[in-house]
Amino acid sequence: MRKLSEGIVRYRKLILIGYLVTVVLSLIALPWVEINYDNSRYLPSEMKTRQSLEVMQDAFGVDGSAQVMVKEVSIPEALEWKDQLSRVSGVGQVLWLDDAVDIRKPQHFISESALESWYLNGHALMQLSFVEDDYSLLTEKALEDIRAMDPERIFMRGPAVDALSTRSIASMEVNQIMIWMIPLLLLILILSTRSWLEPLLFMATIGISVLMNMGSNFIFPSISYLTQTVAGILQMAIAMDYSIFLLHRYQEERAQCSYATASMKKAICKTFSSISGSSLTTIACFVVLMMMRYRIGLDLGMVLVKGILLSLLAVILLLPALTILLDPWLEKTRHRPFLPSMSAVSRGILKMKGVVCILLFLIVVPSFLAQRSNHFLYGESAASVDLGTLTGADAHAIETVFGRFNPVVLMVPSGHVSKEVRMANEIHSLRGIYQVQGLATLVDPTIPRHMLPASLVNHFEQKGLARMVLMLDTPIESEEVFALVEEVKEKAHHYYADEYHLLGASSSISDIKEVVEEDFVRINIISILAIALIVFLLFRSWIVPFLLVFVIQSAIWINMAIPYFMGQPLIFIGYMMVNTVQLGATIDYAILLTSRYRYNRKTMEKREAISEALKHSSLSILSAAMILATAGWCLAFISAISGVSSIGLLIGRGAVISSLLVLLALPQLLLWSDGWMQSSIIKRKKLKEV
Repeated sequence: MRKLSEGIVRYRKLILIGYLVTVVLSLIALPWVEINYDNSRYLPSEMKTRQSLEVMQDAFGVDGSAQVMVKEVSIPEALEWKDQLSRVSGVGQVLWLDDAVDIRKPQHFISESALESWYLNGHALMQLSFVEDDYSLLTEKALEDIRAMDPERIFMRGPAVDALSTRSIASMEVNQIMIWMIPLLLLILILSTRSWLEPLLFMATIGISVLMNMGSNFIFPSISYLTQTVAGILQMAIAMDYSIFLLHRYQEERAQCSYATASMKKAICKTFSSISGSSLTTIACFVVLMMMRYRIGLDLGMVLVKGILLSLLAVILLLPALTILLDPWLEKTRHRPFLPSMSAVSRGILKMKGVVCILLFLIVVPSFLAQRSNHFLYGESAASVDLGTLTGADAHAIETVFGRFNPVVLMVPSGHVSKEVRMANEIHSLRGIYQVQGLATLVDPTIPRHMLPASLVNHFEQKGLARMVLMLDTPIESEEVFALVEEVKEKAHHYYADEYHLLGASSSISDIKEVVEEDFVRINIISILAIALIVFLLFRSWIVPFLLVFVIQSAIWINMAIPYFMGQPLIFIGYMMVNTVQLGATIDYAILLTSRYRYNRKTMEKREAISEALKHSSLSILSAAMILATAGWCLAFISAISGVSSIGLLIGRGAVISSLLVLLALPQLLLWSDGWMQSSIIKRKKLKEV
């Protein structure tokens, strides 16, 4: 380690030049990073939903869909609007009332059910299919052209609209979150440091590593919009710990040494184990995340692992070079500490003795049980946008008139018209289904297929499959819709045995639920074992991994139990990811405190050792926790995508809870187990023999 630190200090100018070149290359590469907004790509190939999707794509191609409501129009005016919409570039087909009934009849002769589906209270609702898929730029342009026709009278909803909204929101939010987060992080750093220049050093070091990570993502075919939104922010918040640990140690060494280079060498040597251990635990959890069957974990995990490695390199290479270069300015820009000494805090914590541990055990058991009893969301609601957005407001306006929009596609073998009609009628009679769109329902079944418009037939029949779109008047995710989907499956099975395919948000949720729940159990166990192994290798003690993992896992249980006691649903994907992130990121706090304690314990009694450890590490732990919490809360309060917002809220709250337990409970546990800890240490020679 001494040779490495000497080499870093000696070649610091070359390191600075190398990073300057890398920053330029990263900026050039950023526009080449491909962002994917289609979460269906991450579904396992063996899932029924994925198989049905592939069947539909093979038979009917990939076409986007949306509903457009034009308000305050007569039926003749609505026909004119339909004609205009059909002529928009990118629109493949427009279905409306005239495709279901003869609108030449007086309105009072048209069935009430048909009117309720297509024309109600002077508002016309049209079903659009696009030439390309929901995520296509051509589809995006078509939606923009449609809205531009009359923004005051046109309202849109559906998969293509959601895709456009998610893309525009996700691309804007990264910048918005950074605009809020960077000043807040600088404020936290200013309060926790003693030089006006130190915060800029931290931000420059980690900011450059984030830029390198985001730019180097061009090596992947694409990354998820979720990864694009949260990865850089999480990387900055998590990796800031490493730079804080190193620079705080450097300041301690600098106070005792006249030379910046010598002080930095000592700081690198004394903090390398803590920094590398902290990064290893975080990397291990992200590697485990990559093992998810739901492959969005692989997507997020790869980017974050790369980001943490780049941050670690930046702290070990770039930060020392910048610090030595700017050392005179660090001394000139020193200011008095804004925060009180941690000595009083450490004494106050030790006075609590066993009270904190008793309270912890009393809280942990109900928290463990409560977090297992949460009401989870697994489906599309996890990625929805709120009413504050234009998309959310449009969807609410249409729902107020025509009800909910929850389409499910049913595909069956074609060529049996009478069977299709009977099945469609039975499905239409089910409570919760207000419309069935298909050739069996839209046209007179006695009319031969070859006499119908080719565009209409091709939309519903291709390659031996007939397609029906079932409009459900139910929430996307509820016990009610699950029961309804099962009834639809029973009807389809009665007529077509196992030759049918069902595809839709509600029908796929049970598949997703099964996959992610299996993922969670496996990933949680592997994460805990991986962290425990790394902590064991760092401390060479059997009891230290148990103590540290227990404290952080308790913090996770408390964090995840809060939604249960507040009666709020929890998005399962966020729950699973934050479990891993909180364990991997905040165990650093416990590692830092324990490292200090073990170092002090060589020359001090145990109470003095833990007091000094608290005194010298509390500020670093609180700073790191507040940085991670701030990043999480920025995601929570700025993002309009509920999945991102939920992840941010859990991360922010989890960072605070973890830091409190590390500062309040872990010292008492270390004192209590000191004898076992000393006796359980495995000497290096013995460890090598094993």
